[in-house]
Amino acid sequence: MIKRLPRILLLGIVIGGLFYAVIAAPKGNNQPEPKVDTIIKSKGEATSSAKAETPAEPKPQPTPTPKPVPQPATLPCDKATAQSYIQTKAGEIGLQWQHGYAVVRQESSWNCNPGTDGAGSVGLWQINLPAHPNISYACATDLVCSTNWAAPHLKYMIDTYGLRNGLAAYNAGAAGMRAGKGFKYADEVIHRINTNDF
Repeated sequence: MIKRLPRILLLGIVIGGLFYAVIAAPKGNNQPEPKVDTIIKSKGEATSSAKAETPAEPKPQPTPTPKPVPQPATLPCDKATAQSYIQTKAGEIGLQWQHGYAVVRQESSWNCNPGTDGAGSVGLWQINLPAHPNISYACATDLVCSTNWAAPHLKYMIDTYGLRNGLAAYNAGAAGMRAGKGFKYADEVIHRINTNDF
């Protein structure tokens, strides 16, 4: 019995050491387990942080009001200015500037406001207001406005009927040209073109 006692003691020591190592000994990091309420609080803080980092949606901006298109400024209607503007306009639309010069020279002698010719024609190009009710007196006597209408109109007549007939149609209207009117006017304008009498 005495001889076997040391073995029993040794076995008890081994078992006790194992029990202490597995159950009773503190964990390696010596940190207590986090409480449940602490975990919930940490998650809530993370959620709040994520919300704070989300950028706010931009506010809709009001649609800007479009600026009005600037209208061409009225130019002084002296001969030099009128010739310059007619030449520029003729170049834009493909009209020979000599044709425009000769017509204006024949019509008004470069006077933007010569009054009426007795038939209701006024201005630099002598636009006939009764025949063209869409053209106002103010437009017909303004260099820019009248040229912007008359130069394309003259080009259309020449392109459609040829130079002589087109000039007659510009003067007497297409129906008048077909009735034989406006040809004396056309011949005089052609003479001015050929002799540079502007």
